[in-house]
Amino acid sequence: MTNFSFIPSEWLPLKQTLTDAEKSVYASPEYAAILCRKSLEEWVHWLYENDVDLELPYDTTLNSLMFQQGFKELLSDPLFKQVNVVRKLGNDAVHTNFKIQPTEALHALKIMHNFSGWVVRVYSGTKVIVPPFDESIVPVESEEVKTKRQLKALEDELLQTKEINRKLQDELERN
Repeated sequence: MTNFSFIPSEWLPLKQTLTDAEKSVYASPEYAAILCRKSLEEWVHWLYENDVDLELPYDTTLNSLMFQQGFKELLSDPLFKQVNVVRKLGNDAVHTNFKIQPTEALHALKIMHNFSGWVVRVYSGTKVIVPPFDESIVPVESEEVKTKRQLKALEDELLQTKEINRKLQDELERN
């Protein structure tokens, strides 16, 4: 289950980066912020490739693409400001020693949910229902951490079973 299940299959390449970011929010917030920025860039490039009203400039950096007048006019001012936060946070994660907090990565992911939902609703050939973002399905721990924790629990259980078996064996030998 993911917050990005609403994204239709024809958008699968754009969906994958978002689902990877979602898995990393708590396990690696810096990585999640980087993935949100990467995803933003992928969605913006998709818009330039598919919206005939957007003209690709010579400079195709994310910053340049976002600040083109046509792109700024396409998005509402609040949505533009939100995606610019994602761009800046991702840049901070890559280019500074600034420690990204899980709450910041989660905020960026929520913005990307809103932005990707907007793009899909506007550009999809079919009606797409975008459910509200659900924080409860964002993994709190990575699969690796979860597996290690489960492995440790099994190991503890095995040690307890061995101890019980040893005591029973000692009792049998005494009788």
